[in-house]
Amino acid sequence: MLIAGFFQANSVIRNEMAKQFKKKNYNLKEKRFIVNKVLGYSPNFKDMTIAEMESVINYLVDEK
Repeated sequence: MLIAGFFQANSVIRNEMAKQFKKKNYNLKEKRFIVNKVLGYSPNFKDMTIAEMESVINYLVDEK
């Protein structure tokens, strides 16, 4: 059960991050720039942890 909950939470957070990027109309280069700015490195989007995605989402929400 724990594994199923992890993957479900992971996809929900990934969808939220995608929504925030779409709301700001960022292209792929801009997305990678933002992720690099927030995390200090640019991981694969599919390999990002929940904590990394939450950090990026918080940055995008707070960004004006």
